[in-house]
This record gives sequence, C-alpha cells and structure tokens, in this order.
Amino acid sequence: MGYICLLIFVISGSFASHFRGGTISWQPTEVQNQVKFSFKLGWAYGTGPGCTPSNIGNLTTGGSHSHWTCTSGCGTGTTNMNDINYVCTGASIEDNWEQGERDFLYNFTGVGPFNVSFSGCCWIYLNYGNNRGSWNIETNVNLATRSDIGRPNSSPVTAGQPLYNVRYGSRVVLPIPMVDSDGDTVRCRWSTGNECVDVCNGLPLATLDSETCTLTFNATHTLNGIYAVALSIEDFPKSNIVIGGKLYTPNDPISLVPLQFLINTINFNSSSGDPPVFVNGTLPQGSVIEVKLPSSVTVQFYAYSDQTISRIDLTSPAGMTYSSLQTDFTRPDVYYVTASWTPTTEQIGAHILCATAVDSVGLTSNYHCISLRVSEVSPCDSNPCSNNMTCIRDGANFTCECPAGFTGLYCETDIDECMGDHCENNGTCYDVINGYYCSCLNGFTGLNCESEADECASSPCLNGGLCTDYFNGFHCTCPEGTSGPFCEININECASSPCENGGHCQDLVNGFICWCSSGFTGLLCETNINECSSQPCLNGGVCSDMVNGYNCSCLDGFTGSRCETIIVSACGSNPCQNGGVCTSVANGFLCSCPVGTSGPRCEINYDDCMNSTCLNNGTCHDLVNGFQCQCQSAYAGAMCESELDLCSSDPCSALYECKAGENTGYSCEAGVALYAVVVTSVMTSLGVASFVVFRLLRPSYKVVDHSWLSSYTDVRKPDSQPKHVFNTQNSKKMFA
Repeated sequence: MGYICLLIFVISGSFASHFRGGTISWQPTEVQNQVKFSFKLGWAYGTGPGCTPSNIGNLTTGGSHSHWTCTSGCGTGTTNMNDINYVCTGASIEDNWEQGERDFLYNFTGVGPFNVSFSGCCWIYLNYGNNRGSWNIETNVNLATRSDIGRPNSSPVTAGQPLYNVRYGSRVVLPIPMVDSDGDTVRCRWSTGNECVDVCNGLPLATLDSETCTLTFNATHTLNGIYAVALSIEDFPKSNIVIGGKLYTPNDPISLVPLQFLINTINFNSSSGDPPVFVNGTLPQGSVIEVKLPSSVTVQFYAYSDQTISRIDLTSPAGMTYSSLQTDFTRPDVYYVTASWTPTTEQIGAHILCATAVDSVGLTSNYHCISLRVSEVSPCDSNPCSNNMTCIRDGANFTCECPAGFTGLYCETDIDECMGDHCENNGTCYDVINGYYCSCLNGFTGLNCESEADECASSPCLNGGLCTDYFNGFHCTCPEGTSGPFCEININECASSPCENGGHCQDLVNGFICWCSSGFTGLLCETNINECSSQPCLNGGVCSDMVNGYNCSCLDGFTGSRCETIIVSACGSNPCQNGGVCTSVANGFLCSCPVGTSGPRCEINYDDCMNSTCLNNGTCHDLVNGFQCQCQSAYAGAMCESELDLCSSDPCSALYECKAGENTGYSCEAGVALYAVVVTSVMTSLGVASFVVFRLLRPSYKVVDHSWLSSYTDVRKPDSQPKHVFNTQNSKKMFA
C-alpha cells in the first residue's frame, strides 16, 4: 500500500521569535484508526497560550488562532485538526518561559503511515546556527497491526522543560527521559534535515549517548549564550515483527517523536556553592508508578541547596496540580512540592513527570524524572468467570463467554447432558463436559447402548480359530493342532521327535518342520544326500559317498581331494640311499633296498662289524652288506691273519741293520759300518787340528826358507790317485 503523509503545523502569529521548543507523542485508541495525540510546547513567558504560575493545571486559550493541520492523507489540501491551546503545566517568570500540555483525538481514514509535524518561525535569538530560524516538530504514525502484540504501535514518550540554565564553564550531564508503553527498546539521536530545519547541530561539541539519551557537554561556548537542542527519540522492536506487510528488525525504528529545547549558559558567582540536589523522600530517577483508573496519584519532590531553594519547577501531564513550595520541618534546609493527579480515560498510557529545583542565586539541579503508566481498571482483572472461561469487558461491566457444556452468569454451572435417559438397555449414564457417556451392560454397545455387542468383533479366536457370536458371548471352533477356549493352545507335534539323523524339529500349528543337519534331506531328514551324484572326482578318480561329503580314490599319477592334481615323479630327487632302487607310486615313491639296508629310503645300514672280528689288532670298517679290516703294518689278509717279513726288502740304510718287531713292523739299528765312519771322522778331525796348530806355531812365510819344497810336485795339479767306484747296492747297505 502507498504511504500517506500527514503534516501538522501551526501558523505562527504573535508567537514569532519566541518559540522555545516542544515534543509530541501519540497512541491509538480502541476506536479504529483513531489516535490520541499528546503535545507539549514552550514559549517565551507571556507569548504562548497564556500559562502562568497561578493557573497551572488550567486550560489556557490564547492560541485559538493557530491549529495543528493535516496536509496529507486527510483529503485534498490541508485540514485543521486541533488548535494549540494547552493545559498550563509550568511557568517561570525569572527564566522567561511557559509550557503546557494537551491531548486531542483525531480520526484518520486509513492506517497510514503518516508524517506529523509542527512548524513555523521563529526561534528566539540563538548564539549558534541560524539566528531566529524556523522550527519543525515532526513525528510519524503507522496504525497497521503489529504481529507481536496484535494491535497498532504506540510511539515512545519523552519530556523536557523549554529552558535549562547551566553554569558557564561547568561540565553538564543532562539525562533525557524516555518510556514506551509497548515495551520496545527506545534510543535517541540528533535530529537531521527537515526534523530540525534551522536548529540542526545547534549545540557545538556536545556528545549524546543514544542508549540512555544522556547529553554531555562543557558549557564554555559563550557567556549567557542560548543554544537550541533538537533530538529524535525512536522505538525499536526487540525481535523481528511485521507491520502492514513490512518486516521490522531490532535495528529498524517503528516510529519517531521529537524533543526540542534551549540551553542557557549563565555566569554564576563561584561563591554560590553547589547546585541544588534532590534528597530522600524523592522517588529515584527513572522510577515507574502504575496508576489504575479511577485512582489518583501523589508525588513529592524534596530538594536541598547550600543556598535557599526558591522554587521547584515541574513538567507534568495535563491536569496535574501542584502545591506551593513547602519546608520540611524535620530538615529545615530541605524544601518540597507535592504534585497530585487524577488521570482520565483519555490519558491511559505512558507519561513523564520531571522536576528542577532552583536556588536563590539561580543555580538549578539536574532534571529529575519519573514515569507514570496509566491503565484502566477492568472488571475482568479479577477473573470473575469460573473454570478459566473468557471474560469480555463491556465498559464497567463484563460478560463471561461460556463454552459448550457450561452456563450461568460466571459459567459456573456444568450442564447435565444425562438428563433425558439417553442410555438404552439399562446402560448407566455419566455426565461429562459438553456431553455424556453410557456404560453398557455386557452384550450391548453403541453411544446409547442401543446395539447388541458382537463379541467376535475383537477377533478373540487365535491360531485361525473360527468365531461364532452369541448374546453376551462367543464360541471358537479350533483348527486341527490347536485347542482351548480361544484356540490358544498349540499341540506340539514335535513331542514324538519325528526328525531323524539329528534334524531339529520346529512345531507349527497342526504340523511341524524338520531342519536337517548338513548332508541329509527329506521331510524327516531321512535321506542321506549323495554327494557323488555330481561326479566330483576328476581324471578317472572313483567317488565314495559319505555323510555330508565324499572321498575320491585317485589313479596313479594324480592326487587332490578331487584327483585334480597331476603328480610329478617322486624319484626325480633320488630319494633312495645306499643303492636302493626307486619306484614311483601314487602320492609318492617306493625304495627297494639292497641286502644290508632298510628304512623307507634305505637309509639304515646294518653294522656287519658286530659279528666280524679283525685279527692281530686290525680295525673293522662297516660297509653296505659287508666290512673291511684295516691291518697293522706287520699283517695282511682279509682278516689280518698273515704276518709280513718287513726286513726282506732292506728298508734300512747301509750304516744300519734291520730288526723285525712284534706286531709293530721293524726297526733300524746301528751296525759296524756306522762305527767305522765315526772313527774315521774322529781321526780326520785330529789331523785338521794338528795342521792348524802347525800353521799358528811356524815362522812367518817371509822369513822361512821354502826352498826345500822345490823338489816336490805342485800340489795344485789334479789328483792322480785312482778312484774306487762303489755300486749302488753296496752303497745303500753301507749308508742307508
């Protein structure tokens, strides 16, 4: 749907150059598309509709010539909605301001959304920004139903006084009150664009905490300077909701209300002390008071200062009255005012009550605010309807919406549906909420026990038994193999152990089944399965049937469970020892052993030395089927039975003589020739020694006369002595 804009403004006349800010909020009523607007406006004292300290709480009518106007969504052109007259809620001659508040109703032709504004010219003289510029107080209205609460949204509510006096050179912390009757999250921000027109960013170097809407700044701009502040307060859903087909997340504002006011930096004497403060007896900042119509509420504000408290200014809902400034007799330096209020049905919703204390030197306290939530006492609040029935309010009265089965003013009576004897055939009726229940006698059924019961309907016969219905009973005809009233007993056909050859018997209804052991078949497992029927043996093997198996007898040259393997000749490795003859047979070989051996491979050789003895200490060596004697050197023969003449071959040298031994051969002993050689050697040695002595003892060759030798033959000539030749045989005999 398209968006419709509503512009609410006031045509300024005598109020020019005296505007001091304001705010507007709204909430829907129970009438479709009807909205109650609540506005506050501030003016220079005596230039507004006429609020004074003496007529606080009264309607002032000096603004009848100016109107709130709808410029979009209310037909063509502009339509006056309501004048700007208000109920006086505060005035200060000293600070030159007045303020009022008023509610008015307006019926829209649709759900919007609308834009609502109050605009004109001009602000009072400002020390920053566009001096004597235009103003615009703007809000937006959307009357489409919220998906979370099932009704249209209500805007947040804020409050403030037209002018705040702050000490020049001080650091100022100003909290701005915010409440929302729908329980939404409320934040504030600096106004922008058409929201503030000529007073956007009108307070230099100020910071704003959007979550708490706390304004902080150093009041060092200009002594006795006046600055405009324009804020926008918005409500946000706490979870995703839908309004008029549009999704709103917790980051999307639903509506906006403005708050505009003035800051005045005043030079107070440094000896003035601290500014006033609110003390015990005053509700804490941000307190919430619940007010049930038609009840009244009374609130007191207590303030203290180093100086004397001169006044306590209140910014309040319309219709609230205040007492004059009073002294607390228990605390002489403490002063207080009492505010009383009896809200009307038009004031149902959230309101803010704020107070500022001013002392005799003009110092002001912090802005101290509490919330007032007005709700109507409903006759349904006491839950008058019995049995948790729905209460529907009708003004001051109510009606209980009774569900079927209950009656009475409070739905307190349970209607007895058993009246009228609904149950037949002597059935018993029991009343229940909005109905009855018949407990039937045996043999009957139905809502009213009107039908004879079919006892076979529940299929009581088991194991395939046939049910025959009777009055208040039945009979089961059981199939063979079962018995009992319900055919519930199954006769055990396995009791006789019918299964043969280890088969397992499973009982059935009127029968049994045999689960046969491997190798058997047949109804009773009586047949041994012939595993040879498939001819499993190969290569001519003969099959022999067994229980759950078979055996193959293989021809020579084949082996394996099915004779599938050809045998390689087992004699190829010459397995037979000691000269045994190898013959290949099925699955192996056969050794034919020679005489004197035995064993599968002829590996056992009989010891022939056990029964045979070699003579003359000969050693016996076993052979295959025989033995051999190793004789001593002096014996020979197969059994070492013959003695040998070892000296017959002259084994000794010529110098020795051969002597035969006993069983050990012969020995060579020294003879005559050996002795002759020894004597000759001795004699020769003596001759040589004599010659040596001679040579040593004779005179030198140079002085000895050798002429006597001239007659001798030259000794260097060859020896002419005849030689004696020995024959070999004689030589051996002599020198061997």
